[in-house]
Amino acid sequence: MTYKTAIMIIVLMLGIFLLWFGYKLVFNLFFRKRKAVEGNSSTDVKKHFCPVCQSELKKGERIKSTTFFPRSAERIIAIIGCRYCINGGRVRTCPVCKSVLKPEEALSAKMSITPAGNQVRIFGCPHCLAGPAGAP
Repeated sequence: MTYKTAIMIIVLMLGIFLLWFGYKLVFNLFFRKRKAVEGNSSTDVKKHFCPVCQSELKKGERIKSTTFFPRSAERIIAIIGCRYCINGGRVRTCPVCKSVLKPEEALSAKMSITPAGNQVRIFGCPHCLAGPAGAP
C-alpha cells in the first residue's frame, strides 16, 4: 500500500463520517421539532362552550359575567352569556333545569381561582333557585 492510497482511504473515511454526522444532526433536529409541533395539534386543544346557549366558543371569545366579591378566592358571579346568545341569535337555556331564559336573566355561579385555571360551578337560573311554585 502506497502513501497516496493510505491518505485517500483516510480522507474517504473522514468524508463518510462527516456525512453520517451531518445527516444525524440535521434530521434529528428536524424530526424533534416536528414531533413537538404534532403534540400541540388542534385535537389536544380543549374546547370551550357557552353555559347559557351551548355554542362552541372560538379562541379569544369570552363569556360576559358580573363578579360579586372580586377579592375573595371564591367569587360569586352572574353569567349573562356569550356574544351569540346576548344578541338574541340563540336560545338561552339553564343548564340545571333546562328552562328558557329571558334576555335579562342570568345564571348564578361560583368561580374558584386555582393554579390550573378558573373553575366555575353553576347553581342555576332564577327559576330553579326559587324552587317549586308555592314553596315557602
